[in-house]
Amino acid sequence: LNAHSYEIYFVGTGTESCNLAIIGTYYGFKKNNKDKVPHIITTNIEHPAVLEPIRHLERKGKVRVTYIKVNEDGIIRAQDVREALTEDTILVSVMYANNEIGTLQPVKEIGRIIEEWKKENNRTHIAYPYFHTDACQAANYCNLDVVRLRAHLMTVNSSKVYGPKGIALLYKREGVTVEPIVYGGGQERVLRSGTESVAQAYA
Repeated sequence: LNAHSYEIYFVGTGTESCNLAIIGTYYGFKKNNKDKVPHIITTNIEHPAVLEPIRHLERKGKVRVTYIKVNEDGIIRAQDVREALTEDTILVSVMYANNEIGTLQPVKEIGRIIEEWKKENNRTHIAYPYFHTDACQAANYCNLDVVRLRAHLMTVNSSKVYGPKGIALLYKREGVTVEPIVYGGGQERVLRSGTESVAQAYA
């Protein structure tokens, strides 16, 4: 991943990791922006682990959402993401590799476009919008270097890389604000409470 150890948070599943990235980003934004309705960009072929938490927030009227459509090859245009970015966008969530049709999205280009947009709008690299990619299906086959991809958040699931079920991780870039969605004993540096499965993480 080319990440620091303190940027890795162990969770139970890829679904939990995606929920933490999406809903945790929303909570983090609302903490200091109570009166604003934020904007999220995603695609119309994301895994339910991404689409359902976003739709949940959308149904509650908590966020506005732009769903980028894929072309006939099942791939989105990175430029469509660029055109969808607004002053209120807090998160772009685009899967790396599709779990049903196997297409690879241009995540490296999307990361670059988001970074360029921030520079044009005088925002730092850890300012909104964040870039999250669900890389569960890509982990065995694609480069997951978070610096190269310019990802702020990345989901990886153990069971997709021949590891045990019941363990996954969320990469969260240092300085990125994500609030917990599970409360308890304050494990994983207070971001994900619940006793970690050390044996599964080690495996």
